[in-house]
Amino acid sequence: MLCCSSAKREDSDPKPNKVYKSFQIIENKMQAHYDYIEKNGTFEDLIGHTIHFFKVVNTVAPELLTDTKLYKDDILSLLIDKSFKKYDLIDYDIPYLLYNLPIDDYVDLLQSVVVLFKNGDIDQELFERFIFPDDFVSTSLYENYQNEKLQLFLNNLLKDEELIAKVKIQEPYQDLSFSERIYRLKKGTMWEGNNEHSGLKKRYVNRTTILDGLKVNIGY
Repeated sequence: MLCCSSAKREDSDPKPNKVYKSFQIIENKMQAHYDYIEKNGTFEDLIGHTIHFFKVVNTVAPELLTDTKLYKDDILSLLIDKSFKKYDLIDYDIPYLLYNLPIDDYVDLLQSVVVLFKNGDIDQELFERFIFPDDFVSTSLYENYQNEKLQLFLNNLLKDEELIAKVKIQEPYQDLSFSERIYRLKKGTMWEGNNEHSGLKKRYVNRTTILDGLKVNIGY
């Protein structure tokens, strides 16, 4: 009965299969890119990798950029799908693609990310990449710190003793606890800055994030 139900769901909803197949093609193209770089002895930093990744996505499956909301759950599921052949840096690429979501939808996604982390399905580094987005890709979460749904989510994180106990400081240069960083995000300090630190708002006055640049260049 369960088998039949599952099969019926897969037949009636092709999106998971579509996302899976698209990312297998993306994986092949990214691997060819890595091989080319290695063969030529060139260096590519994370920013260069990310720009190339988005170019590949736009070529292979542009709908993942233009309609990320429709595919968000299936994109996220690739991180824990043991049948999916993961390539180098996919733990960066999946969050980066999902940064493209509108803020309300991204906060909904974060609820799922918290559950994955608590269940041990993703590690702390990946978890924090969702909670504190890499700003060279997108500053949307920081800009929208006053969003009502985001504020409620951050409040709940601060009250979640199980989560706070599970999180630990991973990086030796990180001088703020997870709770302190959540508090700064919630108060807008990361975006607006304060007397001690200039915020991302000032940093990006004359700069463009990768996703903002894509929106201009490919018009979605």
